[in-house]
This record gives sequence, C-alpha cells and structure tokens, in this order.
Amino acid sequence: MNALPGLQLNPTAYELGFIKVFQQHQWNIINAKSRWTRQEFEIAFYCHNEWVPEVQDWCYSRETVEKFAFDPRTPDDRARELRHALKQYGNNKKTEQL
Repeated sequence: MNALPGLQLNPTAYELGFIKVFQQHQWNIINAKSRWTRQEFEIAFYCHNEWVPEVQDWCYSRETVEKFAFDPRTPDDRARELRHALKQYGNNKKTEQL
C-alpha cells in the first residue's frame, strides 16, 4: 500500500532526501507533544514511513510498528490495530519457522 499518495513510486535520491528532511522536521514538532490527536498520530506515523527499494514501495519497519503500538500517545484504536498486526506478524514468523 502506498502510504504517500501523490508521490511516484521509484523516487529519485533527491526526492528521498527531501522527504526525509520533511519527515524529520514534522517528527520533531509532533514528538515534542505530550498527547496526540488522531491526525497528529497519523502524521507521526507517516514520519517513520521509509522507501524500500527491494519491494518498490513505502513501508513501515517492525520497529516502527512496535514503537507506535506501545506509545501512550497513540490513540487507543490505532494502538490495538498495530498490536494486532504485530501479533499476526509473530504468528506468521512462527509458522515459517516450522
């Protein structure tokens, strides 16, 4: 799923650099807050979205999902969704190891 609507897939190095600077700037602002609205959470989560060339898409790392799943500023419904995703990921990993 492309989490950055309007951006082309296969961004150039320049575009990636610009996006990273923008994400870091936004994260610095949002992270300073003690509470997040739903919209602020979405911005915070977006700030950790990364381009993964191997899959040619924008993705969130497991570490990012864990970070936000247990951050007390994450809205409850989104925290539950992220924890469920982590559980599903864990179940899939166990199955793959069998």
